Amino acid sequence: MSQKIYLTACIKEGVAPRRRLLKGLTQDGLNVNNCTLAPSDIKALAYALTVSKILFLIYTVF
Repeated sequence: MSQKIYLTACIKEGVAPRRRLLKGLTQDGLNVNNCTLAPSDIKALAYALTVSKILFLIYTVF
């Protein structure tokens, strides 16, 4: 789910999705060492992580 949100955020921000970030969103941890990110890349990633966390909390409560 977080990958779809990230891809949507990338389209909204006008940036190309990063394969490394897409892969990291499916794993327990996300390593961005030695990965140069522009502010728009960070914004798309932050949006995906925030929305995914909120949706996770909603699903676990209900």
